[in-house]
Amino acid sequence: MTATTEADSGSTFLVVVDGRTGILYTPGNATELADNLQALLNDPKRAAELGRNARKRCESEYTLEIQYQRYLAAVKKRLPETP
Repeated sequence: MTATTEADSGSTFLVVVDGRTGILYTPGNATELADNLQALLNDPKRAAELGRNARKRCESEYTLEIQYQRYLAAVKKRLPETP
């Protein structure tokens, strides 16, 4: 898995933990994005570590079964209770 830099907006923070599974930057800040990319290119060991951490996080938090269970729980929470 490759390290990533993502805009810190929406639900990105749920997947990318800044400095642990990738690097976040302020939306619209091209300089910050370029700096993050340069930092990853300049430090391949760190980039590889971020990538490994991201893969582990995805494999433990975002499997199909886990997503299914989360979705099912959310749907059940909103359905009226039946006697």
